[in-house]
Amino acid sequence: EGGLFIVTALLIARLGEVPAAAHQIAINVAALCFMVPMGLAEATTVRVGHALGAGDPHGVRRAVRAGYVIVLATQALSGLVLLLGHDAIVAVYTRDAAVAALASVLLLYAAAFQFPDGIQVMAAGALRGLRDTRVPMFLAAASYWGLGMSLGAWLGLYRGGGAPGMWAGLIVGLVAAAVLMGARLATRLHRLPPPV
Repeated sequence: EGGLFIVTALLIARLGEVPAAAHQIAINVAALCFMVPMGLAEATTVRVGHALGAGDPHGVRRAVRAGYVIVLATQALSGLVLLLGHDAIVAVYTRDAAVAALASVLLLYAAAFQFPDGIQVMAAGALRGLRDTRVPMFLAAASYWGLGMSLGAWLGLYRGGGAPGMWAGLIVGLVAAAVLMGARLATRLHRLPPPV
């Protein structure tokens, strides 16, 4: 996922200084927002792994449920802040009108991917706790690179959508990762012994 955002920045830089600057502002804010679900996913990894090691399938399910509830709540908050405060956030970074206008639009895209981003990182963390890493890695690669980057480059560079087109591709990739990782996690949880 990190490599996807780096390559996206390099591709957007080909569009000029304003898109590159706007992208850097928006991705910085999005990365700050991402630290919360990332930390919660790491905590969920530990809780799931501990419960799995203790032979407590109910504890595994409880840890996953708690992780999802907290992540969805925090992502709702960050999405709301980005949605309602995008102009004020951008004003902290720049006074350049062109950069600010585009960065403000990109923050709306960032608001749109708060839920899928939180869901995919939480599912990946829970899967790590279940000692399931290989398949999630391939699911993430297919989502981010196969779908997200391909669509983003096509929309942004070849269809003339610019930075917003690139970000639309990222959103599709994150949604795909959230769906695939969530389905993988649901399958793994279903295979655990039933609660007694």
